[in-house]
Amino acid sequence: IPVFDAAKISARCDGELASVRKQLKAMEARKGADGIFAELNALTISFADFAYPVYLLQNVASDKATRDAAQACLEKLLPFETEIYQSVALYRRVQAVKPRDLTDTVYQQDLFEKFEDGGATLPPEKRKRAKEIIDELERMSLAFQKNINDDATTVTITPAEADGMPEPWKAARKRDDSGNFVLGMDYPTYVPFLELATNADARKRVWMAKSREGGEKNLKILEQALALRFELAQLHGQPDFASYALKRRMARTPAAVFDFLGKVKAAAAPELQPAAARWSGSLVSRTEARRSTCGSTSFSMNSA
Repeated sequence: IPVFDAAKISARCDGELASVRKQLKAMEARKGADGIFAELNALTISFADFAYPVYLLQNVASDKATRDAAQACLEKLLPFETEIYQSVALYRRVQAVKPRDLTDTVYQQDLFEKFEDGGATLPPEKRKRAKEIIDELERMSLAFQKNINDDATTVTITPAEADGMPEPWKAARKRDDSGNFVLGMDYPTYVPFLELATNADARKRVWMAKSREGGEKNLKILEQALALRFELAQLHGQPDFASYALKRRMARTPAAVFDFLGKVKAAAAPELQPAAARWSGSLVSRTEARRSTCGSTSFSMNSA
């Protein structure tokens, strides 16, 4: 995987986008089914070779300048995927394919679904609105993740609240002037703490802080995203986004999901009640907690 810095991302972004758009335009100009699967595969590879490393850096780069450059570039790049699957010309070429084997059949069906979800099968006005919604949801997703990446939340715990943690973990953590641990929300800090710390209240404070990364800004993004997802489902003739998202999955409908969850809850309840009684009186190891229940949140796995 190539590793770009902020300068390289900014310098290459517009050129990479222009290149794949040129490739797409040439594909749309061709007629008939011949070669369309190979062309789509080549286009996907061309796009991913640059866009996917940039997407990774937006989430994992240690310096803010690279993350910000990646964010700005992705806001330009990601709508291109919608352009591909809103292309009526490409959709017609895929429709014209006569599958030669099972691989072709499965790939063609997968493409049909992508074109349908992208909006290629919608009337022009609905297709235009669907693209606006999908592009806005992409931008909101990037902003949501940026708010998390840039969140500098910390939780301060006393040495006593760090009981159960290995000495190497303690030695690597920052301390304040009073000798308390100042915990960031990075993976090497919070995951071991949630798994190993014996103080349930401290685990809960860390878990809550991690869950609230992004703060009020992300709550507003979620509210807007819910409204846009509902509108997108309506454009596709679905009553809600859950129905839209589940229509090709094994469950098929929200009703089937709720029915399954109800059956699981009814079957698990007799086992969970005795487990909860055991946990109330003594420390339960992570191994026993996993054996007793598979749905607990991390902070409650080792309830004291």
